[in-house]
Amino acid sequence: MTLNKLQDLRTRLLMLKELLSPVNQGTREEEKQRLANFAILNPYSRNYAQQLDDLLAAMPETDPLRDNVRLARAKLIPDAQLRAKTLQEISETFAGRDGGIQALYDLGILRMQQWKEMKQEGEEKQTFLGEARQLLTRYIDTYPESSFTDSAHRMLASLPQIN
Repeated sequence: MTLNKLQDLRTRLLMLKELLSPVNQGTREEEKQRLANFAILNPYSRNYAQQLDDLLAAMPETDPLRDNVRLARAKLIPDAQLRAKTLQEISETFAGRDGGIQALYDLGILRMQQWKEMKQEGEEKQTFLGEARQLLTRYIDTYPESSFTDSAHRMLASLPQIN
């Protein structure tokens, strides 16, 4: 197993630990059951999006798991600009909660991917690079103890300096 795979496995285990934390369990039995149902969903199943939609429809706005389910649903959005807008909204609406924290990280990674995928040099490519650097830096500064902080540091260090 490579170092990158071990780091990825560590991050995934920390994410699962955060997901199953008391903060997401709620106090009522139906909240605990929704967390159990969400934790066992298969993101590779054909009806994953519908299962997420069903969970969202069944939960009140105050449900402690709402940020996580909205984040999972946002990750399925195929249009990068719409996904970025949704991730930004989740990171602001649920700031400080695990789903909001991860949404900010995912937004930084999305901008980094958009920068890498652009073939031509230009202002738009530099904009994506600048946004990726800014988002990852903000993530590290705002959530230094988060599960993705080490990964964010590595990603940020891999980016070139802005001209």
